[in-house]
Amino acid sequence: MTKLRGLHGWIRLLEGNQAAVLSSLLKELDRITADDESSAYQLAETILKDARLTSHIIRIGNSIQFNPGTVPVTTVSRAIVNIGFKHIRSVCMSIKILETVLEGAPSKLLLQQIATTLHAAFQTRNLCQHMKENEQEEVFVASLLSHLTELLVLASDKSDAKDYAKRLTFSTTFRERIVASEETLGVSIKTLSKMLLKRWRIDGLVNLIYEPGRLDERLDAIALGDEIALSALEGSHHRAFKSSITKAAKLKDQSVETMEGEVARCAQETSEALAQFGHSDLKNLIPLTGIDELEIDASQVADELNQVKLMNADFQLEALQALTQQIIDGAQLGTFFKTMLSGLHEGVGLERVAFLINDRVNKQMRAKSVVGQGTEKWAENFCLAFENTPSTFLYQLFEFDEPCWVGGDNFKKLSAAVGDDFKVVNAASTFFIAPLRARGKVIGLMYADMDQNSGALDKDRFKGFKQFCLQGRLALEVLTGK
Repeated sequence: MTKLRGLHGWIRLLEGNQAAVLSSLLKELDRITADDESSAYQLAETILKDARLTSHIIRIGNSIQFNPGTVPVTTVSRAIVNIGFKHIRSVCMSIKILETVLEGAPSKLLLQQIATTLHAAFQTRNLCQHMKENEQEEVFVASLLSHLTELLVLASDKSDAKDYAKRLTFSTTFRERIVASEETLGVSIKTLSKMLLKRWRIDGLVNLIYEPGRLDERLDAIALGDEIALSALEGSHHRAFKSSITKAAKLKDQSVETMEGEVARCAQETSEALAQFGHSDLKNLIPLTGIDELEIDASQVADELNQVKLMNADFQLEALQALTQQIIDGAQLGTFFKTMLSGLHEGVGLERVAFLINDRVNKQMRAKSVVGQGTEKWAENFCLAFENTPSTFLYQLFEFDEPCWVGGDNFKKLSAAVGDDFKVVNAASTFFIAPLRARGKVIGLMYADMDQNSGALDKDRFKGFKQFCLQGRLALEVLTGK
């Protein structure tokens, strides 16, 4: 006869295994990444306490996605810089959840469940691309954690866990899972999850998932990400999958065709991430829905390849390494930003780049350092009024507090606030711009464009721009404190 352990029985069981180690790491990652004063070095110290996690992070930091150059990454702090401070939390959590759940001899059902869980988290983050990076990571992590308790139960070798697993298929609804868990485990999976998160003192968005009737765009995205990942298992022509695509298109205000392409690319990204996380065996469990159906214009591909050739990955990597060393050595900020502008210009391939400093006396941002053809007069003429008025562009930029792509699809509201200030430097219709703060104070901003060839801006360049700006913010925090 199946033993119904109930709430307290399962809590004792789950807290007594390796999941307790996982909870400790989750809390430490939450604490460090939530603190604006934290640095990559503090995060590296936490990761170094776990040998397996350390090896995974260094390997991922060396992947083509995060290290397109040829110089190998050998330290955790360098790997963190490559991956990005804001993304490292979700990467670490994904790795540790996979490691914890898949220890031993996982069943086929568990393998499919964990692959689908990761797929759902990636789809959720994709649905929130219009949000700030920290909010995107928050929904990713919340999506992962919302499934963690069930994954831990399915990983158990206890008879009641096996009985629960027998009641599940990939199409089992959440309501059906609650009934099945109550009848086999003696407690609903929902109640068990809420209690475990409470015991582990895991705060954040994941706890709101269990509040009925809560209106929150992020929660809608998590629910829809789950729906997309589950319905994708039915196939691209199934009614459930088509329904989820329609909902996602409505949520993102896009056409169904565009959304289909995004979902397909996101599935491919999940598959590649699983390989990076050391679980290539799970790649085939992600349905690459619609990948073969995407039609790509040959001339578009050629144009994109030509654009990439304008970037210099080796120079970019060398500049980032030099910046990291300058932070360690306590270099002068002037030297640091000179290297940074050179990296953006020669490495990322941005034609015109400027560092503007906050002139508090005159309430403006004025060009301090510039690079690129046609920027000769920027040092004199490039000034932006910086007023404490919510309707102004710079006020909204610093409220956003992230690198932005003005003219990009995910920054329409900010783009609409651009004023005539930029006309003095003949700014392109689309450009990259990033606010810079240090210890709560506004320091300045970074600006970059492709002169009038605004169409040459792409995701690769924006990724490179963000990576250098992350280094800039880190340098300001460290070097201004010395």
